[in-house]
Amino acid sequence: MDHTLIAFLLSNSMAISMAVCSWKNVTVARYCYAVMFFAAAAFNAYTTFTTPEAYLSFADFACFTFYKVFINGFFKSHATVLLLFLVAGQLLIAISLLKNVLSIGCWGGILFFIGISPLGWAAAFPSPLFWMMGLLMMYRTSS
Repeated sequence: MDHTLIAFLLSNSMAISMAVCSWKNVTVARYCYAVMFFAAAAFNAYTTFTTPEAYLSFADFACFTFYKVFINGFFKSHATVLLLFLVAGQLLIAISLLKNVLSIGCWGGILFFIGISPLGWAAAFPSPLFWMMGLLMMYRTSS
């Protein structure tokens, strides 16, 4: 089986599982999301400093022309700085979830997943929708 299909299926399975977990056990979900965002920040930081051009291939999967234009234009010229902002945002989300500041962590995560959803296959769409559902359920259950 193709490794991209495995990654797609794994991401969607995990996202659905986290949506269920968010509904059943907010505390476990909060820690799992925090670990995920910390891991994503670490991966993105490493990739930013080693091969930032790897992110340019996402333009090939973008569902909207303005995403393709942005990635191949402004993003390409400023990849490192923009990716470091992405990493900072992911760290803020993770820390907020660990510190139980769910309004920042959940809404930051939801905005993140809204932002990557138009990347289609590159974002394992529809998994961002399930990740968002989990964050929204976690936020609503805890408030």
